[in-house]
Amino acid sequence: MRVEYNIFVMKDSNQLENKAARIKAQQIERAIEALNFKLNIKNNASLFKLDEKLLRDNDWNYSMAKSFVSGKYQYYTDLEQKLMIGDIFGEESAILQDKEKYSNWNITKETKTILDFKCFKATTTYEEIGNRGEPKQIYIEAWFTPDIPINAGPLDIDGLPGLILEGYRNPRYVFKASNINFDTEEEIVKPKFKMMLSNQEYMEKLSEVIKEIRSRG
Repeated sequence: MRVEYNIFVMKDSNQLENKAARIKAQQIERAIEALNFKLNIKNNASLFKLDEKLLRDNDWNYSMAKSFVSGKYQYYTDLEQKLMIGDIFGEESAILQDKEKYSNWNITKETKTILDFKCFKATTTYEEIGNRGEPKQIYIEAWFTPDIPINAGPLDIDGLPGLILEGYRNPRYVFKASNINFDTEEEIVKPKFKMMLSNQEYMEKLSEVIKEIRSRG
């Protein structure tokens, strides 16, 4: 099974007073909306990643777009592990994610239709380290359909009794399913990496890096 996702940008670039900055921000917003992500699911494993085939080589706008929406990472999940894989601290690494990260969902009665499937709204929060090294709460909103009883979704968002067809970790960038192929036989290959970090090790290392950068002024 393969689900394709596009990103809808809640645009705020028009608020920028500087014309050059406004034009550059608009270019990046268009690049973000041109990105296409794939979620492949098979035999209790899933892999969410950016479809690199559709990218323009050596395009600064697309490189920035990938950074803003976590497109530089792949998210792999099976029965034993949940991994975020990519260039982390200069080396191809995997961060072992907490499988209970999204376990405290508030499922509401609010519904809407996505790709002809009835979806329910759910919300939750989790804590991560901010850009200044301080802990901060991240609000998650997801729309899932019980008609497809698969525990998966965009990025690493999961933990609901149905496939997540729309969701976000940053309200500016909303991932929304654009197509579902139930008949694909595409194999899921676990991405290769050189080093694995626990989420705690990653947070500690990230905090150290942020402190070092701030100490340089």
